[in-house]
Amino acid sequence: MSTRSSRTGAASLPAHNSADGCTNFRKYLVEGTQPNHKRIAEYLQRSLMLVTALSPVIGYDKAAAIAHDAHREDLSLKEAAIKSGYIDEERFDEIVDPRKMVGRSARES
Repeated sequence: MSTRSSRTGAASLPAHNSADGCTNFRKYLVEGTQPNHKRIAEYLQRSLMLVTALSPVIGYDKAAAIAHDAHREDLSLKEAAIKSGYIDEERFDEIVDPRKMVGRSARES
């Protein structure tokens, strides 16, 4: 039996378990993990959130239609935008640049 009072032991047990969980998460899941840059780029190119960059140029309704079509037809946003005829590939690449859509500190790193 523990020499701690049941009151102290009960209060410290959850904190101890939480600390162990954090340590194990770091040790077994985080340390040594490397980003899969190819997969990240694929996810980024398929992100429908990038459509927000198109709204000021082609309008909200057209941008929303492009996002909807991309989702429904399993296309990248770029593929759907070009297919729509609302914008060409060169203009899309000028407008939809994720690096321009993040805060300054993210671009600097």
